[in-house]
Amino acid sequence: MIYLGLLLVVLGFAIRLYAIRSLGKKFSLALNEQTIIVTKGAYKYVRYPSYTGSILVIAGLSLLCVPLAISYLAFAFFLARAINEEKILGKNPDYREYQKTTGMFLPKRRK
Repeated sequence: MIYLGLLLVVLGFAIRLYAIRSLGKKFSLALNEQTIIVTKGAYKYVRYPSYTGSILVIAGLSLLCVPLAISYLAFAFFLARAINEEKILGKNPDYREYQKTTGMFLPKRRK
C-alpha cells in the first residue's frame, strides 16, 4: 500500500503541475463568466485536471497516513467546486461544446 500511495501522490502532483503549465499565465484561482476556456494540454482530455491531480494526491496520502474520511471530504470539496464552476462556465456556448468532448475528472472515451 505504501508504494501505491506514493505512486498516487507523485502522479497527482505531476497532473496538477501539467494542468497549471497548460494554463500558463491564464492560471488563476479566481473564476468569473469571462474566464477564458483553455482546451489544450491537460485540458484537452478533462475539464478539471488540476482537481483530478489533487484528488489523486489526497487518495495517495490517505493510503500512507491520513484517515480515509479526509479523502472523502476532499473529493466532496473538489466535486462541489467543479459543479459550481460548471454552472458559471456553462453560460458560455463554447464551454458547453467543450463539455461534450471532455470528461469532468477523467477523459471521455474517444469514438
